[in-house]
Amino acid sequence: PPTVQPPGASTGVEIACPINDNTYATLRVKAGTDVVFVITNTTRDLHTFEAPDFAIYKEIKPGETVRYEWTVSNRKGTWDLGCYLTSPGGVHDGMDKGKLIIE
Repeated sequence: PPTVQPPGASTGVEIACPINDNTYATLRVKAGTDVVFVITNTTRDLHTFEAPDFAIYKEIKPGETVRYEWTVSNRKGTWDLGCYLTSPGGVHDGMDKGKLIIE
């Protein structure tokens, strides 16, 4: 299962994942590799970093940066990525969904 690692404990390629007021990034990763998502919440609101198809879930407080280590699935394709905190089944109010692309 995915784990959250403390700073300096990464074993994979680091990928910056900023969360701003209205959008999520599109992230490209290689199937089967180890990555560390470095997620920074630049807003004044609580947000989540979620890829529901892979059970990735992490809450990020305002102004916080967290690291999330993951061995990328071998399921190639394009998957939803976003904050679903206030709208189960849909993105956080006013935010655009991002994409997780596994190549």
